[in-house]
Amino acid sequence: MNWKWTVLLVIGSLAIMLAMAGPQGDEDVTDIVITPKFETAGIIVATKAKSLSLEIERDGVFRPAHPFVRYDAGHMASSLFGLEPGKRYRVRIGGKHVREFFTQKEFTMPRARKTVRVSSMEELQKAVAKVRPGTEILLAPGVYKGGLLIRRSGTPDAPIIIRGDVPPSSVSIDKREGLPVIEARGAESGIEIRDASYIILDSIRVQNGDKHGVYLRRASHCVVQNMQIYDNGIWNLIISKGGERAGKHLIQYNHVADLEHERFTFTYKRDPDVTYYGIQQDNQGGWGTTIRGNIVEGHVDGIMSSGDESMLKNIPEDHPDVLSRWINREVDIYDNIVRNQRDDAIEADGVCVNQRVFRNFFGRSQNATSVSPSGPGPFFFVRNIMVGYMEGGVKLNTGYGRGTIRNIYYYHNVFRPDPRNWLGGVLTIWKGTPSKNLFFRNNIFTGEVRAISFQGLAHVPDMDYDLWDAKDVDKARERFVSAGFPWEPHGVFGPARIDENFRPMAGSPAIDRGVLLPGINDDYKGAAPDIGAFEYEEG
Repeated sequence: MNWKWTVLLVIGSLAIMLAMAGPQGDEDVTDIVITPKFETAGIIVATKAKSLSLEIERDGVFRPAHPFVRYDAGHMASSLFGLEPGKRYRVRIGGKHVREFFTQKEFTMPRARKTVRVSSMEELQKAVAKVRPGTEILLAPGVYKGGLLIRRSGTPDAPIIIRGDVPPSSVSIDKREGLPVIEARGAESGIEIRDASYIILDSIRVQNGDKHGVYLRRASHCVVQNMQIYDNGIWNLIISKGGERAGKHLIQYNHVADLEHERFTFTYKRDPDVTYYGIQQDNQGGWGTTIRGNIVEGHVDGIMSSGDESMLKNIPEDHPDVLSRWINREVDIYDNIVRNQRDDAIEADGVCVNQRVFRNFFGRSQNATSVSPSGPGPFFFVRNIMVGYMEGGVKLNTGYGRGTIRNIYYYHNVFRPDPRNWLGGVLTIWKGTPSKNLFFRNNIFTGEVRAISFQGLAHVPDMDYDLWDAKDVDKARERFVSAGFPWEPHGVFGPARIDENFRPMAGSPAIDRGVLLPGINDDYKGAAPDIGAFEYEEG
């Protein structure tokens, strides 16, 4: 490794850590809460310290993790990435508080204690009305007309399983045929789980509910997987009205879509019958949910992950304890394909602490991601591919008086808008609600449009070590510098040289030009981290 580049890498990394963590303090921690997930873990500490170190043990040595972020007057939060399911880990906080935890084990379908087979909606409703923990209800292929309400709970060791009686298949869920169909036209919901927990829904098609396809209402610890959820009124899948005792759901490997309105348009007001939301969490729907491996397409908003978006205006930065009132936290959204959305591929607007959005593909939308407004954070957008958007890769436009967008971190993403994107640029800086602690590091911004479209200068993102391959980059720099703000002092400018899979090719200026981000890219190859979503691989 070139020694000069090594020095720059270390200095750059240290500067980022200090910028995010703030000045040092010696006040102690009074509480530590760790929420392990499959590949991540969220950590929330009660402290009034000005900054606090976070380290994770790797190969017997404690190494720096992503710095803590202060999100209210009494608490800080951060997240751990790159973990493995079912493994033991140790962290050290403030140099002295050591905690051990185990990540979640991968989900496997439990063995049923009893099996009940049904072939009509009447039989299904009767079976659900008296179902007991550990029972598996198998739906024969066919059409089940009406809606299903589930109000009985399973237990952690004996969940209730309701699934299609179909053989396992390696066919992608969006192309799979032969699932039993709940035809819910005339019913408010296709399947509603209300005030219940430990329910597994698997391999069923749910369609045409007047309002909802699958509705998790005041529910907890549910698994919704391998489902086809199509053409329901407003919500295909909604998690709502749960509060502190709800959530911890696993939503995975489903196809969630509006299939009826195949003609795609970015002007969703012309299609009032389009299912508005693909997957939404709203109205204190609970916390700790994981949404992964789904295909979501054809809505107005694909995944709405935070809910309560009108509430941020009620949460000042000096609020003593945000989570005592707004419970949204520890949400993971990863490995999803979200495409053909008339507004936002992912709308993270709202209140959340520790939201992690990583390794997703966002294709063809009005906006790839929206944080308008989002807080108190931190929100992490890591190694996502965002292509084909017509307005903004990061939507920041929102009316005045809605609070402050804050603690948003975009790391190692690829942004490439539709070349017809005349509304904005690769990135658009909007007017309206201001932002604070909006960080961009190691991202690729590329496209046949202008680099930045300035609708105003309410947002002054902290941007460095990004690669820019777009028009009018010099004008963007002049706009920031003339306003007194540094912009991309270590940025890379020129042809991105990435292939059709968004990976750097030989000779790409992205190779070895990123900055070390503790806890995010520690496993880089070569002299330094590469810019973009992937590390370069020879051959």
